[in-house]
Amino acid sequence: MVGKYIMKSRVSSFEVGRTRKLKPSAILMLIQEAAGRHLESDGLSYEFMRSKGIVFLLVKEAVKISRLPSCGEEISIETWFERTTGAQFLRGMRFLDEDEGILIEAQTCWIIANPQTHRIMRPSAFPFEMPCVGRDGITVEPERIKLPETAVEAGIREVRYSDIDCNNHMNNAVYIDIACDYFPGGLGEREISQFQINYEGEASLGDQIKVRTEAIESGAVFEGTINGHKCFETLVITK
Repeated sequence: MVGKYIMKSRVSSFEVGRTRKLKPSAILMLIQEAAGRHLESDGLSYEFMRSKGIVFLLVKEAVKISRLPSCGEEISIETWFERTTGAQFLRGMRFLDEDEGILIEAQTCWIIANPQTHRIMRPSAFPFEMPCVGRDGITVEPERIKLPETAVEAGIREVRYSDIDCNNHMNNAVYIDIACDYFPGGLGEREISQFQINYEGEASLGDQIKVRTEAIESGAVFEGTINGHKCFETLVITK
């Protein structure tokens, strides 16, 4: 496998919001796409790995935004495998503008699992080479998220048909949309400078996610539960 993979992209109109800048959920979609293409470049497509009884599942990601690219802007997304820690594969991501200036950085944490049983597998069970590059200057990483005791229920979010992905659960990118939709008092003119999502449990079609949130000085913290079981935790920092 290539140590680093670079994906070229042009920000499309359907990837931007009302300010014509890349939406947070579009950032997560591009992260997924770049990671998948990196694996495909070495013949490890989703379909091939699934046929071997292995799928990658995202469990955490932390994203730091220096500048959001605008609609029509040409960008490059570079990604690489950092290392393994415990049961997790750590992958670095960097979005660059045409002058190779850093737009967005991310560290993502993945596990491998059996697609039928959903049983988590150790990295040693992955039968293919994953060259380690290391952090390579990434300045953000997932940290512990703690929901304040004063958090209040913001609403119930039903998992809809359009939320479901090829792993038959709610796609990872939807979770940051939930945070934006339930942001205390609304995001208004504030811009997101950093966010983190911990994916604690799968959300399936028809599930009712109870969203709790609390504003903090730098942004807001969110937690989603399904039937009392934690589904996700999110931290959003604004400027």
